[in-house]
Amino acid sequence: MGASVTRHDFDWADDYHTHTRRRKAILEKYPQIRELMVYDPVFKWRVLSLVAIQIISFYLLRNVQNVAILSILAYFFGGVINHSLTLAIHDISHNQAYGYGRPLANRLFGMVANLPLGIPSSITFRKYHEDHHKYLGKVADTDVPTEWEGRFFNNTPRKVLWLFLNPLFYAIRPMIVSPKSITKLEILNLIIQLSFDWIIYYYCGLHVLLYMIIGTFICLGLHPIAGHFLTEHYVYFYESDYLKKLYTHQKDLGEKLLVPETFSYYGSFNAITFNVGYHVEHHDFPSIPSSLLPRVRQIAPEFYEPLCYHTSWIKALLRYIFDPRMNPFARIRRRELYMEYMNNNKVKYDSMVNEQQVKENNGDMNESNSNDMENVDQNSCLNVKHTHRDCWFSEYKCDNGQCIQAYAVCNGQSDCVDGSDEKQCHEQDFIYCDHGVSVHRSLW
Repeated sequence: MGASVTRHDFDWADDYHTHTRRRKAILEKYPQIRELMVYDPVFKWRVLSLVAIQIISFYLLRNVQNVAILSILAYFFGGVINHSLTLAIHDISHNQAYGYGRPLANRLFGMVANLPLGIPSSITFRKYHEDHHKYLGKVADTDVPTEWEGRFFNNTPRKVLWLFLNPLFYAIRPMIVSPKSITKLEILNLIIQLSFDWIIYYYCGLHVLLYMIIGTFICLGLHPIAGHFLTEHYVYFYESDYLKKLYTHQKDLGEKLLVPETFSYYGSFNAITFNVGYHVEHHDFPSIPSSLLPRVRQIAPEFYEPLCYHTSWIKALLRYIFDPRMNPFARIRRRELYMEYMNNNKVKYDSMVNEQQVKENNGDMNESNSNDMENVDQNSCLNVKHTHRDCWFSEYKCDNGQCIQAYAVCNGQSDCVDGSDEKQCHEQDFIYCDHGVSVHRSLW
């Protein structure tokens, strides 16, 4: 029942995510961005105002028990504010309430922001969100759906169900994929939250307690502002969408464009969601407060304008539901064992390169040494199979199955370990665009 998906596995990547390299490149060109690495003193007052609004609304609703009215208010008002507070908790996890010098104050303030949600989550969220930034796309990144989710939610009705249940998956997935010990702060978060819930129940009634918890659940699931869960890291853009945009800006950049598997949203909902849409900018500079992320794009436009981005979370939700290419598998995953293998061999190869250079300088290089170098190169690289995935939207597939960034084709150096990216770089193999940029036919 319902249209089945055409995607049956993650998009697998072999390299590390690009945000660290992008950050370095941007800071080298625009060191003034470091001045934005502060905390926003207004932020905590915005959060407290939202908490106050919710508490006042809970009290005003103590005598309203009409299910229809409460449902409408939960979807369009209370749940929206609670969703905004979850994003405030996200910023607090980056120490944006009191700065990096006062971590405990940030943790305690996160518990305050947590109160209207009804469910303790602030401390646990931070514990796993750190891994999301450190290990983007790896096993420890619990933001990525499990393989079971990708295989089960494989048609339109099930994708709708997955969106509706998304809050549960975000809560349960970390405990399955990467379980961690419960901390004292988590216990404190639980005690404070249960105490607040009891106060709401005692003074406002069970219906108000359910109103705030159900509102949180609804607006984190099948709701327009929940579209940011999809637009942040899900692969919506493909060659036809992306490469034209990439090559249009290639000439202006004058350098390789580092393409992240993160995407930004530039739309009006950023105003009520603490600029969570500026997600590429956030992953590039996690220490910059959300209120200043638009400044990052203004200062370094050439690093962001060439990237594909979203303008509507509602369209993203609809496309996720009805596009057969979209399901929980539409994410980038990384093969950690492969990268560890390649890194180990790179160390071995680099050491032999250094040894070769020393021997060449001493006039002690012979044919046997050259053969050793050649064998290491072939055994470490050429014989490695790169057949685990199809190359994703910004990549070129080498003859041996390896995926490299698309802009590396015919750039004068071999980026494929088998050299296939430089084999057919003749004049007739290029398409010349009106703006003067040449594009290899294999990428068009």
